[in-house]
Amino acid sequence: MNDHTQPLLSARNLNVSRGNESVFTDLNFDVKPGETVAILGRSGEGKTTLLYTIAGLLKPDSGDIYFNGKSVKNFTSKEQREFRINSVGFVMQFSELIPELTLLENVMVPSLLIGDNRAQARNNALKLLSEMEISPATASRKPHEVSGGQQQRTAIARALLRNPPLLLADEPTGALDRDTADIVSNLLFSRVEERKTALITVTHDRVLAEKMNRVLHIERGKIYE
Repeated sequence: MNDHTQPLLSARNLNVSRGNESVFTDLNFDVKPGETVAILGRSGEGKTTLLYTIAGLLKPDSGDIYFNGKSVKNFTSKEQREFRINSVGFVMQFSELIPELTLLENVMVPSLLIGDNRAQARNNALKLLSEMEISPATASRKPHEVSGGQQQRTAIARALLRNPPLLLADEPTGALDRDTADIVSNLLFSRVEERKTALITVTHDRVLAEKMNRVLHIERGKIYE
């Protein structure tokens, strides 16, 4: 169990560049267990790059991300895989569901990849889909047969299946109309609050950002609160 007085995630002196261009310079911030944080900034400021660095998908030029006090940069291949499967859930702007699979099968994928019991994975996936207001009948459909809002709710369910302590969301409502965005964001917050999951979301949506515990702004390679 995490000590809620200690950060779940820490960025320390984080420097990231893209080619010859600096994206971040000496970024420092902490996220506590169960805390919700919005990251705002103009397009091209590197918000998505920051999420990928937090997830260990990109390595910083210098500095590091620490998860429960451990250096993400120095994870072994096995530790990196376990971190991505068990510790971090990722929600993309356009859901990124596998088109050949049903919604239910998409949600089951993280558990099946590591050899979990199929029946248990199915039950867990159905429960999460129900919590995201996706019926069993809808869960049997493929992504192209449902709405964008249903696809995004499915993506959130998939990201939460392994009950990770940290959820990263890249513009989770960015491709949705206002009414659908409100439904999706309310369901997202209900789920992370129930599970005491920390949430870091990159967004241009001020309505979504206002629901967060904290708002961080990225501007010219620096982060401000």
